[in-house]
Amino acid sequence: MIWPMKSALHYPVGPSWRVLLADLGLEPSDVLRRADLAEGLLSRPGERLSPDEFYRFWEAMESLSTGHFALRFNESLRTDAFSPPVFAAMCSPNLLGAIRRLSEYKPLVAPMTIAITETPELVTFEPRWFGASRPVPSSMALGDLLFILRLARAGTRKPVTACRVWSESASEADQELASHFGTELETRVGHGIVLSRSEALRPFLTADPALWETFEPELKRRLAALENEASTTMRTAAVLLEALPSGTTALADVARRLSMSDRTLQRRLGEEGTTYRAVLDATRKDLAHSYLSRTHLAASEISFLLGFSDVTSFYRAFLRWTGSTPESFRQELGPL
Repeated sequence: MIWPMKSALHYPVGPSWRVLLADLGLEPSDVLRRADLAEGLLSRPGERLSPDEFYRFWEAMESLSTGHFALRFNESLRTDAFSPPVFAAMCSPNLLGAIRRLSEYKPLVAPMTIAITETPELVTFEPRWFGASRPVPSSMALGDLLFILRLARAGTRKPVTACRVWSESASEADQELASHFGTELETRVGHGIVLSRSEALRPFLTADPALWETFEPELKRRLAALENEASTTMRTAAVLLEALPSGTTALADVARRLSMSDRTLQRRLGEEGTTYRAVLDATRKDLAHSYLSRTHLAASEISFLLGFSDVTSFYRAFLRWTGSTPESFRQELGPL
């Protein structure tokens, strides 16, 4: 589990993006102007954008591009260019190990992680993004799913296909994407890709344990530095984002996933002026607003996703948060 961290709540941009834009056939000045960002932004090393700014940057690229942008962007990326998370992934023994490492080290460069669910036959990968005041662009989410599949193909040099893929945007479910993934896209809440366990465990030809041992200590040092800057409140909220659907939201469960005792978690939250109950409540409230405003999910389904024992408990909590029922709240928002 990786949580959103203060110094990782930004996306790095800089001169290397000029190469990527050139490969996409785009002029940096046009993209920056469309995104309402500073003209010389991509000429300065070390520049970072907030999630909302990066989403504007992405949407500007998409609006100025031709063809299916998620596919074009994915094809323009290089898996052989050094990026800590990608390097960690390509040195892994297989895709499952690669995504685990990618999840662990992705916060070094962006506010996101990848949730993994395993069964004896299948492995599910679901990207999660943090820190933005609005949903991630659908093409950006699809780009991350495409990149997971690309890692599998690059590591194994085999034409790996997905068992299932889903996205929140029905308009993205076209034949070009279906052909690339090897399956039709489903329209449902969130974004995810499912591969057979045999494909997820197929050995990577790029695996390099000796080289990985050389670089791993430095990556762990950098990750530890980020974790030290993260607030306990942020870390707790991030654990809850993954734990809510399973209902494992007890203080003891969350403390264990944060590798601390119940008492330590309570004390650290108190030092930051909050409580575990308040963080849980705020996380549920934010997610409830998101589900009601962005999806057609029924209240019973939202109640389950928020980890309530029954829908009545959800109604009571929502009434306490907003003074209205979920149905009234959704009606006030108008049609999606």
